[in-house]
Amino acid sequence: MDDIVIDSYLSLIKSRAAANHAFPSVTVLSTHFYESLKSPGRYLVAMSELNSNLFDRELLLCPIHRVDHWSLVVVLVKYKLIMYADSLGVITSQCTADIKDVLEEQHKKWQNAPLPTGWDIGQFPVALPRQPLGSRECGPFALEFAEYVSRRIINVRFASDSGPHIRERLLYELVTEKLLSRHCNPSFF
Repeated sequence: MDDIVIDSYLSLIKSRAAANHAFPSVTVLSTHFYESLKSPGRYLVAMSELNSNLFDRELLLCPIHRVDHWSLVVVLVKYKLIMYADSLGVITSQCTADIKDVLEEQHKKWQNAPLPTGWDIGQFPVALPRQPLGSRECGPFALEFAEYVSRRIINVRFASDSGPHIRERLLYELVTEKLLSRHCNPSFF
């Protein structure tokens, strides 16, 4: 799964939230944000993507691509919580600390104050589904994680062998440019 597919699907999540206020407001960072953030000389390119106040939204989604593997950083703004979603079972990553640094910088920029205390790097309350060994399902799993949290569900549960089904649904949603209707929790997490 390539960056265009990931960006396009996350854009559908963002559009759904903008059109239907039953869903949490979402900031979606591009698939190139984190890579640019960590590349010497491209830091300002990454930061130029942040042209609105991240703290006006309930949720921030940042896809991470590293060495042929997709994962996702999820920020629950209201709860001051940063989490890492990885289909290989990695619980936390340097990515979460890097995104917290971005939040600190952005809070100074938009609020003229340091990031308030209480921000934490945490874990999902249940173990996330893992992709089968040897499979290439990290992209669909990362998007499925994003789709769940964009509906205010952090108890992410689906079968580890559901990658082909998820791919079919993602393809349908991308072709029709509309996410299938799915339940959204009325209260945030």
